[in-house]
Amino acid sequence: MDEKLSRRLKILSLSEIDQFKKRVPSGTLGGIEVNHKSLMKGLKARGHFIVENRPFPGNRRPDIIICPTYGPNALLNIWLQKKKYNCACVQHAHTTPDDMKGGFLPDPLVPYINIYLRNLYKFSEVLITPSNFSKAALVKLKIPTKPPIVPVSNGVNLTKFQFSMDKRTAFRAYLHDKHGIDPAKPIILCVGVIWARKGLDVYHEVARSFPQYHFIWVGNYITAKKLVDQYNDLPNLTFTGYVDDIVGAYCGSDVFFFPSRAENQGIPLLEAAACKLPILCRDLPTYDWIENGVHCIKEKTTAGFKMSLNRLVDDKALREKLTNNALDNVQEHDIEKVLDQVERIYRRAILLRKKLVAMGRK
Repeated sequence: MDEKLSRRLKILSLSEIDQFKKRVPSGTLGGIEVNHKSLMKGLKARGHFIVENRPFPGNRRPDIIICPTYGPNALLNIWLQKKKYNCACVQHAHTTPDDMKGGFLPDPLVPYINIYLRNLYKFSEVLITPSNFSKAALVKLKIPTKPPIVPVSNGVNLTKFQFSMDKRTAFRAYLHDKHGIDPAKPIILCVGVIWARKGLDVYHEVARSFPQYHFIWVGNYITAKKLVDQYNDLPNLTFTGYVDDIVGAYCGSDVFFFPSRAENQGIPLLEAAACKLPILCRDLPTYDWIENGVHCIKEKTTAGFKMSLNRLVDDKALREKLTNNALDNVQEHDIEKVLDQVERIYRRAILLRKKLVAMGRK
């Protein structure tokens, strides 16, 4: 047998993404969906056999169960399928208590999220999480089965996300034709599904202070329509919703402004860096993979955001320094390197499961 095929894994992928998508029929659901689709595409291209959200065919059995989502159906399906197949499980743990606050979860349920996540994540032989910060958050949960928790970047497809002058021109033409925006104005971009924790209030306040710039928020907001309606009162702030070419949005903008209050890594920052768009973000501990003043500008206050945004727009040399450094840095987050790490972790989990079964611990 071919050596590559002899190493092929049989993977049962369980996720609730299709169920969640019923609420957001167009576009993406954010980082979880982006990362999961990238991994599935990459693993299939490497020859692994993947079954998604259905029983394994015939009498075949998976080597491993994986899951990126966090809802009650995920918990139930992991429990049922692991009981059925008695195989390894790896959860891609994108969800921590902090990023559940200010999202879709009703406020009365927030106090119970620690208990729920402990029970969700206890089924894994290994947990993969996007950053050192999210690992620390999961350690604090005190998951009863004590699975190893391994930080692995969400990664970015560097063959897709790269600067293109043609895409820049096309996106600015789209803004003019669809939204009546002057393409000569500096374009300030934010990307992401809109939740309260994403900092829309701050984005709005900064936009109000700079009527000479145009602020564009790209991303679904069907689940936060009331929030968007509350802040949709400035002539220089436009919510585009989903756009077909997200790479064009990065290429066609002048500064990426990301005031989110809680992230587990920040996929839009990876994408902006790959497209050579200068980054202004909140000073969060999860952003330990980018250095303030070297790869981006970090601020803690609205006043700081205003000062640094004005500086970034005016200072071409600063923009070039940050974008060149960020582009070098993001090479370490190439999706192919991430796939190498994920494959190794899956195999480690399979070995751990075999040892547990041999010891009579199921």
